[in-house]
Amino acid sequence: MRAFVSLLLGLTFLGLVISGVCLYFAPPCRIAEQIGWGILGLCKEQWAAVHMVTALVFLVLAGVHLVAYNRRAFVGYMKRPRREPERGLVRPELIASLILAVILVAGSAALVVPFKWVPDGQEAIERYYREKADLESPDGIGERRGTGEGRRRGRE
Repeated sequence: MRAFVSLLLGLTFLGLVISGVCLYFAPPCRIAEQIGWGILGLCKEQWAAVHMVTALVFLVLAGVHLVAYNRRAFVGYMKRPRREPERGLVRPELIASLILAVILVAGSAALVVPFKWVPDGQEAIERYYREKADLESPDGIGERRGTGEGRRRGRE
């Protein structure tokens, strides 16, 4: 069972990567439908479904993988080895991982460089498709995903 969980975890990760890349480069929904956009025979809606299902399965398998099969090793990564008690209770790797995770989440949420390059790239791809299809956003106001700027500009 352990090998099955590990292999399926790896395959769902691959599915997430592929579907995520396809969705990143996909045009906005209305344009995707209008131009019949698709990759490998799947439309944007199908890629989104694949992405959501593989994400859910990936999360469940990751939990099983960590808790059922690698709990001792995972907990061991957090604790300081007994032979080094003078250096504190937790490993520096745990502290560094926590700091990096907080930086990734905060930087992404704040849309600061270099984290904003990812959504900016996706917006540039959307702009390309909009210009190619000669369409505007549904409300006619441009929109910056995740910032609320499109809605704020519309109220001013």
